[in-house]
Amino acid sequence: MADVLICTDWNATAATCDSVTLVPNVYLFSSDSVQQIDLLLNGGFDPQAFGIGFVGILSLFAIGLATGIVVSMLRKMK
Repeated sequence: MADVLICTDWNATAATCDSVTLVPNVYLFSSDSVQQIDLLLNGGFDPQAFGIGFVGILSLFAIGLATGIVVSMLRKMK
């Protein structure tokens, strides 16, 4: 936790801060953890990760089904 100075009155014409307030006991996060916190607060759903997982599961299912069919045909040929 840290104390942070925050601009409370911004002068847009001069692009300067006219008054500053000290806010005590503020949590500061690194830029790396901000993305993870955003995912956590917004439900934690990542469409890209879902797409990769969905395609992976369907691929494993298709490979298993094809292998089963081939093994079944080989057993019937005996």
